[in-house]
Amino acid sequence: TEIVTAAEIGELNDTAAEKLNEVLDPTNFVHETIEYLPKTRKKLEELSGSDTINPVCCKSLSQVIADKCACEEKPMSFVISKLEPAGFNIQNYVALTKAIIDKLGCTAAQDLEVYPACTT
Repeated sequence: TEIVTAAEIGELNDTAAEKLNEVLDPTNFVHETIEYLPKTRKKLEELSGSDTINPVCCKSLSQVIADKCACEEKPMSFVISKLEPAGFNIQNYVALTKAIIDKLGCTAAQDLEVYPACTT
């Protein structure tokens, strides 16, 4: 049986935190997500028979965006309050979300806005 000291546990936690910060870094996250997109399309095709977002789902997403659901202050403030302590700024990922949805064959997200960066 190996004895692990508190200092070693602290080092492991620091290493895990560093790795998490690397993943959450917008530049790394965007790069890794774009690199993974072909696998996503393949998996989507395996599951649904198509490597693009279903047109019905795309239309539904279009309505959610048109209704500006992501611009509602109370629910989005709650979401943001849970993400910010981890250093995750949702605004850094809006453009990526638009690009991914577009690359999956759905143009519905082009007008996506997320609180507090919403126009009236």
